[in-house]
Amino acid sequence: MKLLIESLLQFLLSLYIATSVIFLCVQILPGNANQLLRGLTVTSTEESESIEVSVFESYMQWMRAIVTFDFSPSVYTGRDISDVLFPATRQSIVFILLGVGGATLLCFLFLNLQRLASIVSVLSLAPPRFVLALLLAYFFSDVLNVLPVWSPNIFVRSLVPFLSMSLIGGGLLFQMIDQKVREEYNKDYVRTSLSFGASRRRVVFGHILPNILPNTIVYFGAVISILFGVSAVLERIFSIPGVGSLFVDSVITKDIPMIQASSGIAISLMLFQLNACMYISRRLLSGKITIL
Repeated sequence: MKLLIESLLQFLLSLYIATSVIFLCVQILPGNANQLLRGLTVTSTEESESIEVSVFESYMQWMRAIVTFDFSPSVYTGRDISDVLFPATRQSIVFILLGVGGATLLCFLFLNLQRLASIVSVLSLAPPRFVLALLLAYFFSDVLNVLPVWSPNIFVRSLVPFLSMSLIGGGLLFQMIDQKVREEYNKDYVRTSLSFGASRRRVVFGHILPNILPNTIVYFGAVISILFGVSAVLERIFSIPGVGSLFVDSVITKDIPMIQASSGIAISLMLFQLNACMYISRRLLSGKITIL
């Protein structure tokens, strides 16, 4: 219970600091940010002076919006931000979870194929994230013509970015875990198991991975955070209606309420999963959770 309360307090403090930073970043933008955040359209200097909003009042409204999820209407479309943001958030969560699942499967496959995995992980991480996605799109859509990225079906259109997310996440996770596995290889219990004739696969999956599980959970949190940023780029490139593409569109259209709301939701999700991974890792280290 103590660990849970500490993790919850850390999450709330991190969320408060992050949302305050977002608010301050919006305040330094040119224009009448306070009026726009209240859903007001300013057409003249006199009208701007008549509806002047204090920074403190705007800040309190922003914090209430974070707690109640009651954001002001979009300046660009006029729609309620919650009606647009929540479906996009669900889409992004599903997309990221699928990418994490694919990355996990690839990571375990890489641990079985050590030499090939090192080459594939380096090749998947060497180019910029969007370049890898474009190369995969060209190979599967134009060369092989099996996964058309222009398909009206969002499931078919998402297969190539899902593969990109899996390769990037799997490469990152493999490199983090492989470094820890190499460190464990020099310890006595690993040498003893190998001397008794145990295979490398049995030693890695039966002895090393359970011992480095707390570190692995933290690595998962780091990889998921990176995939949050990757998904924003891929959603925009492949027209996936997620939070990332919504944020980029709002930046292009200068929709300040949407920028603030989408960035706040994205950072909240990122902080939540990081604190959840840290909590599970600390529980494992404290012995409150046991792995049979």
